[in-house]
Amino acid sequence: MIATVVWRGRMLLGSSQSDEQAYRGRTMKLFVAVLLWLIAFAYLPLIAVTVIVLLPIAWVLILPFRLVSIAVESLLSFVKAILMLPARMLGAN
Repeated sequence: MIATVVWRGRMLLGSSQSDEQAYRGRTMKLFVAVLLWLIAFAYLPLIAVTVIVLLPIAWVLILPFRLVSIAVESLLSFVKAILMLPARMLGAN
């Protein structure tokens, strides 16, 4: 089944039903996270505000490690492609 899904202001053509379910899953996770934060803010406002302040700082500290992992994964994929090239040229699958 081909459907059109609007995601962050972009149209995704040819999206399947599973894309819509994934979008709903992400939306539900966000809803639950906001709800839990509101409950924490109601009972423990200092801790909730501290979490809101520290999460972006933690994200910035973790970002270089994510970039390195992307670079290493790309490099390993490239090496794998180079090593498998003779087999692909001979027609082995």
